[in-house]
Amino acid sequence: MRLEKDFATVISDGDIIFYNTGFYVDDGFLVILNGKNHLFTDGRYIESAVKKANARCYLIKDFPLINFLKSNGVKSVGLLYDHSSVELYLDLTSNGFEVCNVTESFNKIQKLPLKYLKNTAIRL
Repeated sequence: MRLEKDFATVISDGDIIFYNTGFYVDDGFLVILNGKNHLFTDGRYIESAVKKANARCYLIKDFPLINFLKSNGVKSVGLLYDHSSVELYLDLTSNGFEVCNVTESFNKIQKLPLKYLKNTAIRL
């Protein structure tokens, strides 16, 4: 997986967010940037996330994903295509980010349990 300063991995699947942070959210994002976890969630989860998640936590309304990525100099974003929405893909590309599929390398590095592994083809 790429670790350049201008590259981030964005995860929107709650189960995989839980696997990486120890905290489950059904409406949020995990951004892995420079080897650090950044968890974006709404007001329902923020207090618990701050206490329990292995991540720096942000309210989505205060730190929109696109603004966060741009303010951190991110130019390329890795998505787990099988676990990402077309809407997220289009939002990133329409805002000038290069988007690539990191499913295979992410699965190898994270050693995800078999129940999380799927075909790595993009589904647009």
